[in-house]
Amino acid sequence: MVERIHRGVGRTIWYLLVAAAVALALYVSFARVLLSHLDGTRALWLEELVQRSGVEVDFAHISGDLEGFSPSFTLRDGDIDFTDNDDDHLRFDSATVVVDAWDSLVARQLRFRQVTLNGVRINVIVSDDNTASAPELVKLSDFLRSFERVDIAGSSLALRRGNAAPLSLGLDLTYRREGSFRRFNAVVSRNTVPALSLRGSGVGDPLRLDRFAGEIYASLSLGSLSDLASLVGLEVQGTGQTEVWYQVSDRRPSVAVRTELRDVVVSDSRGDDAQLRFSNVGFKGAIDLDSDDWRAQLEDILIAAGGEQLEVPRLQLRGDGKGTRVKVAALDLEQLERLTRLAGVLPERVAVVTERLSPTGVIRTADLLLDDWRAPLDSWSIVADVNSVSTRPYENVPGLSNISATLIGADSDIQAWIDSPGFVLELPQVYEQPLVFDRVTGRLAIRWDGADWLYLEDGLLNTSAPEHDARVQFGMDIPLKQGADPVAMNLTVAADSSSAMARDRYIPYTLNQSLLDWLDKAIPKGEVERALFIWRGGFLVDDPSLRSYQLGVGLSATTLAFDEKWPQIEDLAGTLLIDDARVSVWSDTARMAQAALDYVSVEAAVSSSSSPINIAASFFNNIDDGLSILERTPLVAGLEPLIDDISVSGHVAGDLALSIPLGSDARTRVDLDLSLRDASAYSQALDLRLSDLNGTFSYTDTRGFFGSGLEGRVFGSPVTGTIGGEVADSDDAPRFQMQLKSVLESTRVMDWLDLPETPAVRGASEVTVDIVVADESRVSVSSELVGIDIALPAPLGKQADEPTRVSVDFPLDDPSGEIPFFWYARAVGEVYREDGAITGALVDVTPSDQPFPLPKDGAPDSFTVTGFLPEIDITAWLGAKHTLDLDAASSSESYPAMAVKNLTVARVLFQGQNTGKLGVGLRQRENTDVISLEADWFQAEFLRPRSEGRSALLINTLDLERMPSRSREGGDPKPPVFDRPLEVVVANLIHRDESLGALRFQLETEPESGNLRATAVRGQLAGIYLDEGSEMIWWVPGEAVSGTSMTLAATLGDIGNTLEQLGSERVIETDSGELVARLSWPGTPGSLNLEGVQGELDLKLEKGAFLPVPAEASGLLKLIGVFNVSGLLARADITQLFDPGLTFDSATGAMTIGGGQLDVSELTLVGSGGDFKFDSDIDLIQETIDGELIVTLPLADNIPWVAALAGGLPIAAGAFLISKVFEDQVKQLTSGIYSVEGSLDEPIVKFERLFDATSTKTRSREQEAPEVETTQ
Repeated sequence: MVERIHRGVGRTIWYLLVAAAVALALYVSFARVLLSHLDGTRALWLEELVQRSGVEVDFAHISGDLEGFSPSFTLRDGDIDFTDNDDDHLRFDSATVVVDAWDSLVARQLRFRQVTLNGVRINVIVSDDNTASAPELVKLSDFLRSFERVDIAGSSLALRRGNAAPLSLGLDLTYRREGSFRRFNAVVSRNTVPALSLRGSGVGDPLRLDRFAGEIYASLSLGSLSDLASLVGLEVQGTGQTEVWYQVSDRRPSVAVRTELRDVVVSDSRGDDAQLRFSNVGFKGAIDLDSDDWRAQLEDILIAAGGEQLEVPRLQLRGDGKGTRVKVAALDLEQLERLTRLAGVLPERVAVVTERLSPTGVIRTADLLLDDWRAPLDSWSIVADVNSVSTRPYENVPGLSNISATLIGADSDIQAWIDSPGFVLELPQVYEQPLVFDRVTGRLAIRWDGADWLYLEDGLLNTSAPEHDARVQFGMDIPLKQGADPVAMNLTVAADSSSAMARDRYIPYTLNQSLLDWLDKAIPKGEVERALFIWRGGFLVDDPSLRSYQLGVGLSATTLAFDEKWPQIEDLAGTLLIDDARVSVWSDTARMAQAALDYVSVEAAVSSSSSPINIAASFFNNIDDGLSILERTPLVAGLEPLIDDISVSGHVAGDLALSIPLGSDARTRVDLDLSLRDASAYSQALDLRLSDLNGTFSYTDTRGFFGSGLEGRVFGSPVTGTIGGEVADSDDAPRFQMQLKSVLESTRVMDWLDLPETPAVRGASEVTVDIVVADESRVSVSSELVGIDIALPAPLGKQADEPTRVSVDFPLDDPSGEIPFFWYARAVGEVYREDGAITGALVDVTPSDQPFPLPKDGAPDSFTVTGFLPEIDITAWLGAKHTLDLDAASSSESYPAMAVKNLTVARVLFQGQNTGKLGVGLRQRENTDVISLEADWFQAEFLRPRSEGRSALLINTLDLERMPSRSREGGDPKPPVFDRPLEVVVANLIHRDESLGALRFQLETEPESGNLRATAVRGQLAGIYLDEGSEMIWWVPGEAVSGTSMTLAATLGDIGNTLEQLGSERVIETDSGELVARLSWPGTPGSLNLEGVQGELDLKLEKGAFLPVPAEASGLLKLIGVFNVSGLLARADITQLFDPGLTFDSATGAMTIGGGQLDVSELTLVGSGGDFKFDSDIDLIQETIDGELIVTLPLADNIPWVAALAGGLPIAAGAFLISKVFEDQVKQLTSGIYSVEGSLDEPIVKFERLFDATSTKTRSREQEAPEVETTQ
């Protein structure tokens, strides 16, 4: 079986091989026939090529052949049109394309494997910015991308720049693609001589370096360098070889280069005559290429020209499209100067200068930026660091030696920043000897103007020498051609203190001899601290008009006396300046008296001996030192009282101008301007300090002191001051007048007066202070208080816009004089002093619109208040946030003790009620103020500690009958506000000339709500004892009226005694009891009434009896009569069942009151004769009742009642037995219900039903109550 299968498979394979050979033979025969007739189908092939390539292709002939089994096509005289632009045509002599037969069969369309181009002609365009582009070559690469092999032979590159004749180069190229890998080899030749050879391999497109990663090697032979350089606008001659290695790694291209050039001559083909000539140029290096710039690191650089050779170990270059940057280090300046001059790098005008100066030294580092490397001197900049540079002097140009500096410059301007040890400056036309310095630092600008001028300018140098330091300002204009103006120098030398020899070194020997001789005598008494010499102009001795000079000498420790009436100017440290016309001395440091002067100037004309001496001085000093000047001048005569009273601090600036005539008796002219700066002044008389004083006032010999620009602060508020008044001839005329005005904050004034700060006094008002210095010097203080709001009750309170004048006047020079004061419609008083200290005061608060004399019965030793007040509102004073804080004032050491004597208030209001006439007194006892209050109905003392602690109100006597009626004036009163807890004790509460008892409690204002709370209420009133838990709150709910809530916990004794003490009938007797009440009502605590009160009462009485109520009873007695069960049963005509008068063992009940209704819920009385429950609604306003009385009697104790009901003794006996066995069940059988209705005076009592122990109202409440669902 297996053998048969093998034979079948072999036979099938044989048939397939035979079929394949026959098919291959047919394919070869058919292909040859077809390819031999291609030229006749040219049009079809053109159409197919255009469709498949996407570009216009044209050719003259087409032929085909087989290479193995792969067809090939040869196109001759072809043209590829990439765009409609004629310049984008690519022409070739022939192109042979080999078809990939297998890929074509698989893809069912033609696939090309290889192309060979001959005679291709490619244009390369060089733009004005020296960038080359070959769009035809780029597009050809896109066209040939699908070929695995590309060969270009016998082709040419035409390099074109503008309208210039193209440069023709030969091109041979082989290209191989293996997947994404590429290999290529190219040779570019000039006249069949290879000029550039390239070979490389990598991934990507080698014609687009941004899409290529790999390596490229290039070898450039510069035998035809001139032809290639002409394309970039240069004419280059010379020979050389350059090798370039290009590599891309991680998308970052880098280039390595090696160059050897010989006999190189470079010139600009655009017409510039300048040439660069180098005999040898060689280097090697590496170049990094980025998308925006390139960087090159060159090493082993050798440049030779004109027999000079410069070796540079390393050179860095960078280009970024904006220019080329060159960095180099360790260059020999002498070699560089010679090389650049011999090579023609520097223009002739610059080369002349550098050759004459002959610079030497080392360029340690240099950073050169060229905007255009083809014309390096047109636009450039440099930063260089040079060391030990020297230049020779020539003609009038100074010589410089040992310069170490940093140079920063561009084009024709260089800034040199110098830091040179051992510096030497040679000025042979000015100084006989070179100026040698240990060290020089500073800057100097070097600039040249074409070939005409060299400028050394803006030189600022700091020099150090063994004997001194100096600062030099230097500049020089140097002509570079014959016939120009002579050399001119600007020289300023400032030398510090030193020996005379050091000063002499800066004095030019070209000055005239007479001036040199005078210079030795020009320094007055004192010391020379510094010297300054200035030279401007040329050096020609025979023409002094072309130069100028000045000599300045610094002075110190010099004394200048100018008038015997004025203090000397001492310790003058200034400058003596000499010129042709004047002698001047000025100084910014001197001293007059104890004051330091900021500026002193003395001017005198040399030509006239009768000219006055003009002296000007300025100072800025501590005020004490400034006053030391005035105190020694004739300006302050007569101002002793003011000067003695005021102590000052801070600073004062002044400008003094004196013109002192010489040789005559003319008056000295005085002009003084004083400016206070951040000063302060303290007056002992006022105990007042002005701070931040600033402003200007003046003095002249014709007007005296005057000014209006003073500003400062007092108590933190701005104050303005005016000084005025003409100088008068009369002896009694004011010698000084000053007015101060300020808008002062009340809090600051209270603090100044050593009064406690209170928010009740707020605002600010203008205050005026007038100071007059004359034979009798006085100070007056006044204010209308407009802007001050005193949020206190009358008589002290006022609105902010209400004017109420206050004035105080006192002598400035009498520390023991009285100080009268007046406050409109509020107070007249006097303050008494002794040696400046306040010993007492008398204040009369009787309202008046004018001051009136006070009694002269001796100055009090306390701060005493007296007088008469028409009215005062106690509640308003208690409601104020802060009242007059007597404790703070009385405890102050600045004031004597406080006292109130003989102060009478005609009408006192409390809670809107007129409480009548009141006498007030105040005395101080240890650390407590004791205020006594006395009226015809009460006598009390108010004790208030000056330190923290509780206040106390001790009411010794309070007569309820004499208390004024409760008629109220005004709206709903609010609770008074207490700033601290108040302990109230009522020692003796009197009613009908008998004592009801005593009471004590604590009043405290809740800080957040403002509610007044009475807590810790304890006491005994008419046999009622107030227990712990009793309290009362007087609350304020926002804008609504006030309200009162009370919780009462009381222990009751015999209520009959209580009623008798209150003047009522004894209608009830009790052994003891308890009452708990929770009530509230609108209004004040004294506004309790039946309409407004609401709350709950719980009552419990023990062992008592209700007594008959008189028929004329009213009020509380009438209400008690309603609960007298005995009276109610009498009205039901069943009193035969009870003993006369109803006694009980206990009585308990809960009552609810509200809206004038009293709801009594089962008031239960338990006694030996039975139980009574009272359930009723009582209208307290209409005095009506609607209720029920439940009577429950024990069967055993009430046989007559049972017999009467049951009709016989046997039944009664049976009922008795049943009641004992079934007591709870039978209870209702022994109960009866009576209705009680009608007025409280004559209630109607009727029998309603029997055998019922639940009232109708109780049953109704139970039915109305919601059912409570029980969860199992």
